[in-house]
Amino acid sequence: MLIKQIKEIEIRNKIPIEIEKTADQIKRIQENWKEYIKENKNVFNGKIIVVTDYQIEDEKITLEIATAFYADLVYAKKYEDLKVWPYFSAIILKTLDEFYVIIKNNKEILNLIGGMGNEEDYEKEEFRPDYTLERELKEELGLSLNNKEEIVSFSLKYIELAGKEERIHPCGLIYTGNLNYTKEELIKHVMHNKKQIDKEVKELLFYNQKTYKSLELEPKKVSYLTEVFEHILKNE
Repeated sequence: MLIKQIKEIEIRNKIPIEIEKTADQIKRIQENWKEYIKENKNVFNGKIIVVTDYQIEDEKITLEIATAFYADLVYAKKYEDLKVWPYFSAIILKTLDEFYVIIKNNKEILNLIGGMGNEEDYEKEEFRPDYTLERELKEELGLSLNNKEEIVSFSLKYIELAGKEERIHPCGLIYTGNLNYTKEELIKHVMHNKKQIDKEVKELLFYNQKTYKSLELEPKKVSYLTEVFEHILKNE
């Protein structure tokens, strides 16, 4: 796991665009998926974006991305013969009264607002990480990334990378943004839009300079959460 501040980034498509799998792997992935959906009936085996490699040269980071199926990720979590680094876009939002917003999902895991990229996040042949973020913000908070009445400003700040030796680990771009809402106003906005918001979001959580250290005591959280807070507060 590696969190880095972004100065310059380039995202390239792998050629060919799909991850490499042997015929035997494809067969076993299909068999594993059939077993998986017996207990997870509402899951869709759609195309996702994955990171296949990255390079860091001076202040420039180059990501190579490809497409995979969700079934590939499910398989890779169980078996060791396939490497999958799922791509995500995420954001940490700051309220007018200087609270940072994260979510608790229905599995009780604390995370940033965001989610995995998919094939809808392309404009022609260019992958747009902000499209991923726009979709996830609407689903999780009922907010629009480009509506200045809701989010005054946002910018790309950090990247979460897998260690080169890691077989499965999320890689993604992390934005920061400033809300046009106080903590209480955001809670009211989310409650007003509750019917349209992703049911995987159980609760909004708010932290500030004084309270973020308590995240270290939380048993269920994404691994990079505390480190992201430390980067942000250090650079305020």
